[in-house]
Amino acid sequence: MDTYPIVLIANEPGAYRSLLVTELPLLRPNLRVVEVSPGEIDEAVTRHRPTIVLSSRHVAMPQDLDVAMLVLYPDGDDTFLQTYQGSAVAIRQPRLSDILEAIDRVVATPRP
Repeated sequence: MDTYPIVLIANEPGAYRSLLVTELPLLRPNLRVVEVSPGEIDEAVTRHRPTIVLSSRHVAMPQDLDVAMLVLYPDGDDTFLQTYQGSAVAIRQPRLSDILEAIDRVVATPRP
């Protein structure tokens, strides 16, 4: 049985979240996209055990979970931050292609 990497999307504003939830499955059909409200993110991380979390704030991840944290427009700042396996990348004025590239890098990295 094939399993697809899960991308948990909980960023604000909600219009951006809805757009990503609608477009990501079309652009990356090898992903399972789950939308949650920002207030539900902690429970959703535990329940879904995603490969990637895309949020507008940093989220504390369980120690046993190998997950990439993508933060889009933290605190209203025009920045995209990627944190994964001890490395961090910041991109000013991100485009959709920057988000897709970050997701592709994480998905292509072998999982333990």
